[in-house]
Amino acid sequence: MTVTEKAATLDGRKGISIGRTESKTAERQDIIIDPTNGLVIGERLVILNGQPGIPAGTALGSTSVTTSVVNSAPTSTPSK
Repeated sequence: MTVTEKAATLDGRKGISIGRTESKTAERQDIIIDPTNGLVIGERLVILNGQPGIPAGTALGSTSVTTSVVNSAPTSTPSK
């Protein structure tokens, strides 16, 4: 695991990207952390070697995480 970017942006939020490289697939899996509170902003998969039509360093996929504080837990309705 290494810091891959000190100013990564995901879903409009900036954070620090910590990644692990998979040498077999030439891909890197990153977790992006908000440096002010330590919360996870999200994750992404980055291709390290360019392919036809896909330059090296392109994110192949990403997921963002949003957290909030509420006054009560949501209630679930039975599925039909």
